[in-house]
Amino acid sequence: FVFRGIAQSWTSGNSTALANQTVLNFGSAIWYGVPEGCWLMLATFLAVWLIFRYTRFGSNLFAIGSSSRAARRSGLAVQRIQSMAYILSGMAASFAGLVLIGFQGVSIPFASMGIELTVLTAVILGGTGLAGGTGSVFGTLLGVILLAGLASGLLELSAPSYWQLITTGLVLAVAMTIDDVRRRR
Repeated sequence: FVFRGIAQSWTSGNSTALANQTVLNFGSAIWYGVPEGCWLMLATFLAVWLIFRYTRFGSNLFAIGSSSRAARRSGLAVQRIQSMAYILSGMAASFAGLVLIGFQGVSIPFASMGIELTVLTAVILGGTGLAGGTGSVFGTLLGVILLAGLASGLLELSAPSYWQLITTGLVLAVAMTIDDVRRRR
């Protein structure tokens, strides 16, 4: 929130048109009839799945998510691994921002404001437990696809924009309830 506020202060809340054609092409190109952003998303999901599935770093992240205390006692450098995860997450967010800027053709300081709820919903809907230690990259991808389909459907029905927030919130509430019931078993 601090950096979002700084960005809005720095730009006075105004959008900035881009002249750099490389950045503009980055998110708006079409490959085999599919927008480049979709290909980049799929490549990112594949890379994350490979990391979780085949690297010690991925296994360590799941161990820390299950119980950071147990992971620390078994000799893992929990703080270092968590720091690396946050750094990689920040890099992924900046990469997504570049794709969004290329797609929109303009830098908007308040773009994607409030998307955190949608991201959380997609992750929980995909099977990642709130308590940590469980989850699936492909489950999260399915959660993203489901929410995108829901948003597209509401758009096709010409529903007011607030209905997307309402339905996303309801889906999140249902997903959290299911996660809670599953965790108590």
